[in-house]
Amino acid sequence: MNDSLIIRAVVSRCRPLGDSHGWLLRLNSLGEPDITIIGRLAPGNSEFQDYFLLKPKNMRGLTQVTLRPGKDSIFDKYRYDDFSFLKNVIRLSKAKRAGEI
Repeated sequence: MNDSLIIRAVVSRCRPLGDSHGWLLRLNSLGEPDITIIGRLAPGNSEFQDYFLLKPKNMRGLTQVTLRPGKDSIFDKYRYDDFSFLKNVIRLSKAKRAGEI
C-alpha cells in the first residue's frame, strides 16, 4: 500500500497456566502485515517484559504459540529486551521502498 511498511502490533498478557504463568501469542492476522511486533507483558500485566519482531516467514503455518518461563521457544531468536529492534524495522522499510523486498 503506497510502498509503505505494514506493521501489526500485538500485546500479549501474562496468563496463569496451572501453577505457573505464560503467554499466548496469537499469530494470525486478517491483513497481510510485513512484520508483526508482539509486546509481552510481565507478570502482573503492568509493564512490558520483552518484544518479538516477526516476519511472515517466521510464522508460516502457525496461528498461535504458548510461551512459558524457563522453556525454549522457536521465537527466542526474534526476542528483544527493548526497542533496539526498531533499527531492523527501519532497514526493512527502506528496503521495501527501494523494491528490494
